[in-house]
Amino acid sequence: MQARAALVGDLEICCEQGFCCSNKFDSNLVQYDSRYNNTVPSPVFDLYYDQLADYLVQRYDLSSGPVVDIGCGAGTFLKRMAERYEFDGIGIDPAYQGGDRVNGLRFISAEFDSRYVKDKPSLVLCRHVVEHIPNARSFLKSIFQEFPGEGQFPFFCEVPDLDWIIEQKSWWDFCYEHINYFTQASLGRMLEEVGCRDLKISTGFGGQYLWAEGLVKGDSLAVLSI
Repeated sequence: MQARAALVGDLEICCEQGFCCSNKFDSNLVQYDSRYNNTVPSPVFDLYYDQLADYLVQRYDLSSGPVVDIGCGAGTFLKRMAERYEFDGIGIDPAYQGGDRVNGLRFISAEFDSRYVKDKPSLVLCRHVVEHIPNARSFLKSIFQEFPGEGQFPFFCEVPDLDWIIEQKSWWDFCYEHINYFTQASLGRMLEEVGCRDLKISTGFGGQYLWAEGLVKGDSLAVLSI
């Protein structure tokens, strides 16, 4: 009954210079609250999470500060990563449900706000978030500006790869919640425009996703006791 009563919107995708957006998107039709669930229960995806966790641990020194996962969803990735490695972590997402402390991790059911952190993180994650944000540039810039001053922190962003969708003719990957779609070039341009430096862009999950990694200037951040 709830599904039948769900709000319905029109989907119109327009593309230019390697970037696509949904022109008819209406934010009033999408609510990222406790009823929103993007969990993917799949052995294949579990293996992918493990491979991604291994990559991040080998590439970054996660002992230097908390791993901050902005838009963590149900916290599935952070929780699985914590089963394999020890690190301080915090997940922030308005749709998060569950305990605020799980396996040494802290979770906050809210939109990102600088009051939740005060020490420089070892890594900031933003996986499958910016494709949901109407103005992704402003969103990222606001996050980066929350951490002004000396020092820098690594940033890892993951989004669907527009080129893969088109090459595979995977038209079902165009969904209402996804406002933005990026190629390597358009994702790189956006991140450079908002202050991300030393960018490295590669692919993951069999080429289906783009991984963008770079450095962002920041101030001291750390998780507040909550």
